[in-house]
Amino acid sequence: METFSKEMLRLGTLRGFVHFTCYLRGREELLVTIKRSSEEASTGQGQYLGSNDASTNPVSTAASPGKLLKPDHTGKPPASPASNETAKVSESECVFLIGAYQRYKSPFVWLRNGQLEAYAGVDRDIPLKLQTTADWAKTKARPWDIVA
Repeated sequence: METFSKEMLRLGTLRGFVHFTCYLRGREELLVTIKRSSEEASTGQGQYLGSNDASTNPVSTAASPGKLLKPDHTGKPPASPASNETAKVSESECVFLIGAYQRYKSPFVWLRNGQLEAYAGVDRDIPLKLQTTADWAKTKARPWDIVA
């Protein structure tokens, strides 16, 4: 987890990305704000990642190629609950929290703001079920693997 936290710090300090921004909250948390097209934001679409067709999916918002974002009801809650979120975002943005908590011994990703069809009516303190975080113990994925 120490290496992951250091790489998350490195990613969080980079600027100049076109489709997303990063904001560090301490050593263990990284907020990733993804800018979606207004059409995706209004329909709740844009919940797939890895589409190679930029015309149909210019900005994607999941961490596994072509996988639907789903809640992982067996996951752990973040150190900062969704009810304490103060960040204001527009409807065309989707915010994810990447948590690299030492006590969990694995990174988790939570949806913070934004509309995703699979998350309708689901507690925002339930992490996303992603291949990169599920296989983390074997593959030691890096923060940019989760964001990509």
